[in-house]
Amino acid sequence: MNIKTNLKRIWSVVAVLSLGLFIYSWLGGAEDSANLLNTLLALNGVLLLLALPCSLFSGAIVFFAWYVLEMNPLSLEGAYLNTIVLSVLGFVQWFWLTRFWYPTEAPFQELKLT
Repeated sequence: MNIKTNLKRIWSVVAVLSLGLFIYSWLGGAEDSANLLNTLLALNGVLLLLALPCSLFSGAIVFFAWYVLEMNPLSLEGAYLNTIVLSVLGFVQWFWLTRFWYPTEAPFQELKLT
């Protein structure tokens, strides 16, 4: 196995855990739990690192939400926004853009002149 497939699998596991905690918190599973918020923010940090080239765009979105919507990125609502944005950007990177960055076939065909 190469590093690309391992990183894709690790990102997928972290994204599923993060989205699972997001849905659990959204449905009212834990009312204002600081531990759940800290866990969600830690998983968002891991998602940020694993989807690093594309996740740089999430900084602009978080700044926009913080400045215009006055949504604190360290609050529960900010963690919801971070989870959704990082999951979408990571999905785009690992399942759509990698087809173009790492093609499965050679870009040139070999000529057999003999």
